[in-house]
Amino acid sequence: MTIRAKYLQDHRWQAVETSDLRRALEEVSGRDLEQFFQQWVYGHGVPRLDVAYAWDAALKRATVTVRQTQKIDTVTPAFAVPLGLYFHAGGQAKTVTVSLNEARHEFQYDFAAEPAVFCVDPQGGLLKTLVVHVPRAMLLEQARKGPTALSRLMAVEELGHQADPEVIAELGQVIQDDQEFWMVREAAAHGLGQMQTEAALQTLLSAETRAIRQPRVLAAVVSALGRYVVSSEAHAAVLRHAKPDSPLYVELAAVAALGRMRARSALIDKSLEVLEKAARKPSRRAVRQAVLVALTVLDDPRAYDTAFALAQPGHDDELRDQAIVVLGGLGRHEGLHDRTRTALTAWLYDPDRSAQAAAVAGLSALADPRSVADLERIRISSRPESLRKAAQSGIEAITHAPDPKQVTAGLMDRLSTLEKQNQELEKTLKELSTKVEAMEKSSGKKVAGDGAKK
Repeated sequence: MTIRAKYLQDHRWQAVETSDLRRALEEVSGRDLEQFFQQWVYGHGVPRLDVAYAWDAALKRATVTVRQTQKIDTVTPAFAVPLGLYFHAGGQAKTVTVSLNEARHEFQYDFAAEPAVFCVDPQGGLLKTLVVHVPRAMLLEQARKGPTALSRLMAVEELGHQADPEVIAELGQVIQDDQEFWMVREAAAHGLGQMQTEAALQTLLSAETRAIRQPRVLAAVVSALGRYVVSSEAHAAVLRHAKPDSPLYVELAAVAALGRMRARSALIDKSLEVLEKAARKPSRRAVRQAVLVALTVLDDPRAYDTAFALAQPGHDDELRDQAIVVLGGLGRHEGLHDRTRTALTAWLYDPDRSAQAAAVAGLSALADPRSVADLERIRISSRPESLRKAAQSGIEAITHAPDPKQVTAGLMDRLSTLEKQNQELEKTLKELSTKVEAMEKSSGKKVAGDGAKK
């Protein structure tokens, strides 16, 4: 009899407690599950494991130290759990399962030669947080030959924080490995994107030019290139994929990236053209949603007319609500404020309730103090509670918004301070230059920049 069948049969038409479920599980499995329930059901959190690996070349011995770093006291004792450890040494794999029940454990294993790979819980069988300390060479080998996709993913994610030439080259190889699980390749692209180095950028550009057949991997490469916001090469590469015939994941990544990129005026103009075209039907709905987010991030007033058209009633556009909110943000630009406020205020009384909520959000983004009275009428009305709460939030956002004049004054103060500091620095440099010239004349020798004489 299955656990489900027994549980339903024994407790049909009865009130049950967690202990009833535990007893049913124990009867079917034949195991004592009290400790499991105490830890994972009635307890607090999950084990937080910090694992350190060390190799003693003289003794040819690997030492693994495991610490549970979560709060441990009489109320919340250390977790008692099994933990899998994997080694690959001398061409042979060795897997052991150790039992944890204290705050700190140390395990030692002898090998003929140092293991090339060591990883913890490669199957992901234990719910936990995990930090593993191993040499970079081990991480590189784990990224190549880890026993599971999860183990290789963990290695790649850790390597993504190390902007070393060898690491960059390895992550590039992972991206281009068609046999690797797509999530591992995606993580490699993400790591190169967050490095923000020229070498990582060139590796991504090289990967983009290859025929990557897995759409999610190509999308990850495009998204990573989008992190290089001022690179003309990256910007141009992303534009190549922001087109309707690209796979959906790839086009989504491209249009999202275009909202962030600021390489050159010509490329920004092209981005705006692509985004405005994709914002309209017959573009795919998911793409249009991503475009509206990108237009918000791009914050270019030239997109105003597109957003205004999409926000108009009567077109039966499923994305009208999003367009209304985008309009509120773009309306902050000079010359667009009053027109935007007039439209948004009218839409507070639109027959479409979702448009009303979008108008409240749009007025909040516009941040015009004159709109407080309009939002207050909504707040004290008999409209749905969600709309009244949104109006209250909008009022608070507007009344607590920073004064643009004060912001400008603060910027001017900081610029003035910087200018004074520059003037003082220039004066100091001139004085030093005068002293150096005087020393050269008196000694008849040229004074080197480091104080030595040539």
